Amino acid sequence: MPGRWDGRSLAVMRRAVTLLAVLVIAAAVSAATQAAAPKGAAGKFVVRYQASLTNTWSSIDTGRADPPGCDSSRESGTLSSRVAGTTRLLVAPEEGGLTFFWGVDAAYRRPLPQLTAPITFSMQMQETIDQSSCGGSLQSIPNPGCVAATRTGSVGFDAGGGSGAGFSRGRPHTVHFSWKYEPGWDGTGCDDGLAVVGSALDDTAQPIDYRKLYRCAVTKPKACTVTLHGSKSVPVHAVSADTVVGGTITDDAQAQIDWTVTVAAVTR
Repeated sequence: MPGRWDGRSLAVMRRAVTLLAVLVIAAAVSAATQAAAPKGAAGKFVVRYQASLTNTWSSIDTGRADPPGCDSSRESGTLSSRVAGTTRLLVAPEEGGLTFFWGVDAAYRRPLPQLTAPITFSMQMQETIDQSSCGGSLQSIPNPGCVAATRTGSVGFDAGGGSGAGFSRGRPHTVHFSWKYEPGWDGTGCDDGLAVVGSALDDTAQPIDYRKLYRCAVTKPKACTVTLHGSKSVPVHAVSADTVVGGTITDDAQAQIDWTVTVAAVTR
């Protein structure tokens, strides 16, 4: 009858009222979240990191073809590299997004020009040269440069652009920890076998959401801790020609990279 609601009209009305209620609640939650972060407040974090690399390698040169096996050689060795330390991360609001700095001073005011930490290295290497098939002998070559030591080296956080600083508009970012894992002791006569490992650290990058991290730091810092972990196993097998004596060189290596970074908001 005219002027009366039928069942279909009432159902449409109920759906409209429900949708309006959902939109109002969503708007209120969004406004409350934005209001919870004080204007201009920065997210301040303590960063604890640890990383390790191990590499076991060998290189075999078959030597000359005539006389067979003359000047053949065998090399093998191990390298281990470890580092651990603490630094700070600052995430601050900027028009259109967030700026972030891995490695800032204790007052959280300016980025540090360089991050360094004590890095512990241990290297071993064995080398033999066989000239017995051409009138020589089997020689074992000493490698006094292969030692264990701790030296200060550079560490850093590659935030996807080759540095530990950047700008986020909310898109996904990645970050990985890096350090000077090779001692670089020139003139020691000790090889670490890492020439063929390449840029394996780049492959350990992990996703990070600076927007969530910032929101967490300024609203509930006591419960704001994020842990990132990167790991990579790098097996290598390569055969090449020895252009000096005419034999073939077979290189094998097995490297393992692991790092952990824990980011915790400052509560005071």
